Amino acid sequence: FNGIFRLGGPDFWVPTMMHDVFLTGALRQWFEDRRALFTFTFGRLKDGISLEQAQASITVNGTQLASEYPVENEGRNFSLLPLNQASIPPQIRNQFVLGGWLLMTIVGLVLLIACANVANLLLARASARKKEIAIRLSLGSGRARLVRQLLTESVVLAVLGGLVGLLIANWGRSAVWAFRPPFLEEAPLALTFDTRVLLFTVLLSLVTGLIFGLVPALQASRPQLVNDLKPQAEGAVGTSGLIGLKSLLVVGQVALSLVALICSGLFLRSLGQAMEIDPGFENERIAMMSFNVGRLGYEPAQGEQFFNQVLERAQGIPGVESAALTTNVPLWNGVGMLRTVLV
Repeated sequence: FNGIFRLGGPDFWVPTMMHDVFLTGALRQWFEDRRALFTFTFGRLKDGISLEQAQASITVNGTQLASEYPVENEGRNFSLLPLNQASIPPQIRNQFVLGGWLLMTIVGLVLLIACANVANLLLARASARKKEIAIRLSLGSGRARLVRQLLTESVVLAVLGGLVGLLIANWGRSAVWAFRPPFLEEAPLALTFDTRVLLFTVLLSLVTGLIFGLVPALQASRPQLVNDLKPQAEGAVGTSGLIGLKSLLVVGQVALSLVALICSGLFLRSLGQAMEIDPGFENERIAMMSFNVGRLGYEPAQGEQFFNQVLERAQGIPGVESAALTTNVPLWNGVGMLRTVLV
C-alpha cells in the first residue's frame, strides 16, 4: 500500500499511536493542537449512499464541531472528494488539472495540423488516381464500394501513424521522466502503457482516419467520367472541388500552425521573464543543508547547543560571507494542509 497520493510515497508505515517515538518538534506538537491540519482521512461509502448524501451528513458534523470549538474550527467544515480524484493532493489538484487541459489542447492542435496535412495528401493522391477511379465506376463499381476502399486506406494509414506515435511516446516518456524533479524520484507513479492508453490510441487513430479520410474519399468517388477518361486528362491537376478543398485545408493548416507558433513563443517569452524575476533575496552562491536533531534523540538544550555550533563553524569556513538557520527553505510552503475527506 503506497498511500492515496502519487506525488510522494512513504518509506514505511507506523501506527499513529507511536507518534511520540517517531515525530519531533512541531509535528509532535500538532497532535495536541486541534487547529493543526496534517492528517489525510479516507473512508468507504455504504451501499446505496451517494456522495451528495454523505456530504450533507458530514457537513452537519462539521457544523457541530464548529459550535463546540468556535476558536479552533472557525470557518471550517468537511468536503468529500472521490478517491480516484485524489492521486494529487486536493489543495493543488486544480493547478494540475488546468495544466493537463492546456497540454491536451496543444496536443489536439498539433493533431489537427497533422490530420489536415494528411487529408491534403490524400486529396492530392485521389487527384492523381481520378482516371483509375473513373474506369472503376464506368465498369460498374459502386460509389459506396470505392468510398469503403479509400476509407480503408486512410484508416490503415492512421493506424500505422498511431503505432509510430506509441513508439515515440514510449521513448519520450522515458526521456521526460529522467528529468523529473527530486521530490518525484521516489514517488509511486506508474507511467506505463496500460489497456486504457492502448484503447485510447487505437480509438483516436480510427476516428481521425475515418473523419479526415471521409471527405477525400467522397470527393474522389465523384469524378467527371467523360473528362477523366480522356487521355489528355491523365496529367490534369484535378477538379475545382478538389482544388477548393485542398486550398481550404492548406489555409486551416497554416492558421493552426500560426496559432501554435504564437502560443509557444509567448510561453517561452513568459518563461524567460519569470526566470528574471527578482525574488527579493540572494538566490546565487547559496548552499543549503537540512538536519533533524530530534530524530537523533537530542534534548531541546542539546539541540540548541548543536545549532549554535553548526552556525559558528559555518561562519568560520573560508569563503563564507554569512550563515543562518531557518525552519523552512525559501518559496516552500512546508507541510501541506489538507481539509478534505477522501472517499
